[in-house]
Amino acid sequence: MMQNKQHSPFHTLIFMLCILATCTAIIVFFPAGGIRISNSFTLKFPDRSFFDADSSTTNEQEVKHLIDLYENMTDSLANADTTAVDTTLSEGLQHIKMNLPAGTHPLRNFFTVLDKLKNKEIEKTRILHFGDSQIEGDRITGYIREQLQKQYGGYGPGLLPAFEVVPSAAIDQTNEGNWKRYALFGSQNSGVNHDRFGILANFGRFTAANFDSSVTSTSEGVIRLRPSDMAFSRSRSYSRLRMWFGYNRDSLNLQISSGDSVIALEKFGPSGYLSREYNLGFTSSAVDIRFSGKDSPEVYALSLESNSGIYVDNIAMRGGSGTVFKKINRYLLQQQLQSLEVSLIILQFGGNSVPHITSTKEAERYGSWFASQIQTLKSMVPGASFLVIGPSDMAYKEGQDFVTYPYLTDVRDALRNAALSEGCAFWDLYELMGGKNSMKTWVNADPPLAAPDYIHFSPKGARTVAELLMKSIEKEYKNCAK
Repeated sequence: MMQNKQHSPFHTLIFMLCILATCTAIIVFFPAGGIRISNSFTLKFPDRSFFDADSSTTNEQEVKHLIDLYENMTDSLANADTTAVDTTLSEGLQHIKMNLPAGTHPLRNFFTVLDKLKNKEIEKTRILHFGDSQIEGDRITGYIREQLQKQYGGYGPGLLPAFEVVPSAAIDQTNEGNWKRYALFGSQNSGVNHDRFGILANFGRFTAANFDSSVTSTSEGVIRLRPSDMAFSRSRSYSRLRMWFGYNRDSLNLQISSGDSVIALEKFGPSGYLSREYNLGFTSSAVDIRFSGKDSPEVYALSLESNSGIYVDNIAMRGGSGTVFKKINRYLLQQQLQSLEVSLIILQFGGNSVPHITSTKEAERYGSWFASQIQTLKSMVPGASFLVIGPSDMAYKEGQDFVTYPYLTDVRDALRNAALSEGCAFWDLYELMGGKNSMKTWVNADPPLAAPDYIHFSPKGARTVAELLMKSIEKEYKNCAK
């Protein structure tokens, strides 16, 4: 029988020293950003900062100072002394940036509309707040809506999809029937061979997209809308229901109910594009929309609103980068935009592009695509003002720490350049948070201002951002009036 060979302590020491020397060499010479194996995988190795407790580049004290300032801000825009706020926050409150000749302002048209609304020269106007999942569920938008409606009048949550895949605080929405959402944004393949997606970049159907004329049975699809206990007070009441739908390929029955009352009964033949408006009376009752037919219409949007005042719509596109507008049927999108009395369009995107950008050139190309989207929207609503909101700080785990994505500032710069080159205002959310590596401090705040994914704001963080955005807009409104 063979005996196991025994290693001497000296051989063990030499082996351990070789391992240590190899690891040291890797630490010194391994690329700081790792070695990219594929689009979804990068091989990384800890560098010397991994072992240095004092090597973090996060300026936590600076961001903590900003958070403390935010905590002391008043909640009510109507009663806020913006001069005092500006003095208090100085560096903390990022004012809106612009690049226009002296005496002009990218938001002047919007501010003029607000003056006319206040003076009863016009009855209503609308703000469209487009964004990615950072605004999903009526986050940020809901506060803006409530504050503006308190000042300028108006009720209701505004635009809603036929089928909501993520619950919204603005409305309690449920569906009955085989509803499916078809969307242009995110990773979802729409599965349709046309471009009729409408203002929300999605539509809902309760029968299959491919109509079978041999079908004899009738299907039913119901949309139930009820005031939400989570909504701000003015979103819980409304006076009218507006609907944009159509392209059903067989006859269609529609019933609208509010509370216990049937508001409308209509029958349509095979249809093209349709829009309808129904008077509900000033109410906080539930609203039921009941379709029945062999073929569902494409339901592009609904709106619960008042007969006058200001409406602020939350249009969240989870996974979207803000580059879908040119893909939507131009006729359909223009018809809907022009029917809404839009005076301000807010575009809050960039976060979904940040993790996938690997060079400054890619960020610049994204900025060029984004600029072309602004051009498309401006051509459809030439009188509207535009405000672009840059991405927030976003962090990923590097060793034992969470750090800002490497090309986030390039994406921010690209969106800022696109906005300013197209005559839009730009609001720098990244700098407002505190800049590089600030997301970690927002996550670690007590209570947390951001979620543990180091990407999204917590409800309190979203409220903080909304308050600061409102104060920035109010400041520009006062400056523009001088």
